[in-house]
Amino acid sequence: MTESLHPCVRPRRRFVLGVVVLCLLVVLGVFSGYCELVSKFFAVFMVEVSMLILPSRTKCGTLVQLLGLMMPCSAVAILLFGVMEEAGMHFPQWIHMVMTPLALIFWEGVVLYPFSWALIGLWRVLVVQKMQK
Repeated sequence: MTESLHPCVRPRRRFVLGVVVLCLLVVLGVFSGYCELVSKFFAVFMVEVSMLILPSRTKCGTLVQLLGLMMPCSAVAILLFGVMEEAGMHFPQWIHMVMTPLALIFWEGVVLYPFSWALIGLWRVLVVQKMQK
């Protein structure tokens, strides 16, 4: 009972995996070059990456994955701003304008991303039950 993948799922899947790998390489490069390995930040980043690597076989699932790419991309932006500040470039207004929303996306993604998957699963169950009646 294996369904073939929808034609729009495959390119989205390749794009998601490409962005996740790029973000992972940047994070590992920054940690190895400039920063100490902050275990909590790295652990949350790996949880987010592992959630995005899980395969999706539907259009809605890959759409949620595309939206979920904001999590690792915000982590990369936070790290790059941190590296720029270590290099001597200070952005006093950027901390409130950019870093706070990025941090909220990064940390809340751990809760909101699985919640959105649960909503999609519930919606699919309701649709299947409605079609069977």
